[in-house]
Amino acid sequence: MKDILTLEAGSAELALSAAWYGRPALEAAAAALAGRAYVSLVTARGTHRVTLRATGKASARGLAGEFLDEALNAQLRSEVVDAARATTGPVLASVFTAGFTAVPKDPLEEMDPAVAQARAAETAALQARARAR
Repeated sequence: MKDILTLEAGSAELALSAAWYGRPALEAAAAALAGRAYVSLVTARGTHRVTLRATGKASARGLAGEFLDEALNAQLRSEVVDAARATTGPVLASVFTAGFTAVPKDPLEEMDPAVAQARAAETAALQARARAR
């Protein structure tokens, strides 16, 4: 399928092959345009149809270009992560099993116990907020 771009006054429509772009990549591209464009994404019969409408004075061509750039970047990042998954898991497991910590201790925390206590309290509060979401 040939990818198609149609431009109209203030809007752009893209027809993208589902063989080239995964829906998550297109959703990430849509999120990158949040606040600057209305994005409609419909997938049917192996084609993603994306409609972009500017919320401000941005050009439809510029929004379409940015959307395609973001979609391609998201798709490639996803493919790299998938390709590296078989390697990264065992490597990280061996690192953590050997006792390496994710973050080295801060010398300031070692010199001043009050700093260590304050940071520990702040970290615990942030973790509690993250779990509550």
